[in-house]
Amino acid sequence: MDVLTRLVLYFFSLQALCCPVSCAEWEAEVIKKIEVLTTSCVVIPCSFEYPGVQKSHSQLRGIWYSGNARDKFIYHEDDTKIVENFKGRTKMVGDLGSKNCTLEIVEFKNHDAGPYCFRIEIPGGENFSYKDNCAQVFVTEKPEEPKLHYREKAYEGSPYAITCSVIHTCPSHMPELTWSRGGKEEVTTHYKSIGEGKWEVQSLLTFVPNEHDDDADITCAANFYGGMNSESKMNLRVKRELFYMYQNWGASCFRQCECVFKLEVIKHTVS
Repeated sequence: MDVLTRLVLYFFSLQALCCPVSCAEWEAEVIKKIEVLTTSCVVIPCSFEYPGVQKSHSQLRGIWYSGNARDKFIYHEDDTKIVENFKGRTKMVGDLGSKNCTLEIVEFKNHDAGPYCFRIEIPGGENFSYKDNCAQVFVTEKPEEPKLHYREKAYEGSPYAITCSVIHTCPSHMPELTWSRGGKEEVTTHYKSIGEGKWEVQSLLTFVPNEHDDDADITCAANFYGGMNSESKMNLRVKRELFYMYQNWGASCFRQCECVFKLEVIKHTVS
């Protein structure tokens, strides 16, 4: 292998090592479509790339604007540049230094629907609007009803569980799930991200039903940030499992030495 060939191979190897940093393109990954409950809030996941060496948060300026009007800023680090309707309601929750441009909008209103686009500005450097990767946000006035999952049969004296879950777009202000029965010791709550800008709250109610619980309605209510509410309910049917035990009650013996046993049937309930 001659010197020139070695130099060429070395150049391409060096380029491959440097490319992850210096050869990045202007790209953004933003949730394409999301539906938000009016009066609640939304967190729009966003990440971005730019050419050159990665910079710190203080070296970058992130802006969110309406896709219908590039000069209509819904978020800017200078509050005076934000349109009146969005002042005090938007927040950059992502760290620009980590290339995270996630935006939060609270107290969402009917007229807040949009496309929303992200723009990065590098003081003393280049600026770029990611207009081909905007978030389309829709508004709904109907809160999602909680989903209930449970076994059809409940038995008296045996543990029974009901799961209530609801999907939302507001991880900073989670919906609260409450039950029509049960104390704190009977309820556990879990939170998780399910992707696409959505999160789930799940509440598990565990209790031991008795005969008085039969035909009772159990309700799970979801209280969303902003004051909207919804609920779902189920009708509990408590069954009693029966078995029969035979007890020797008496015996008689005839001349032919045939013995006849009288049996009493005793009915028992299995808890």
